[in-house]
Amino acid sequence: MSEMNWPDEEVRKQIQEPKTLKSQLKEAGKIMLALADEVIILAVIGYVVYRLLSG
Repeated sequence: MSEMNWPDEEVRKQIQEPKTLKSQLKEAGKIMLALADEVIILAVIGYVVYRLLSG
């Protein structure tokens, strides 16, 4: 039962290792890509709505 409270190995490694600049940049890049996807989708939807309303 007490084993369930412990984080798994990967989480323990992340806690023990100090974050390097490279790993921080990697994480930031993943977040930026996820946000860029949403921005592109919203831009396309906005453009389509604009074209429908204006034409």
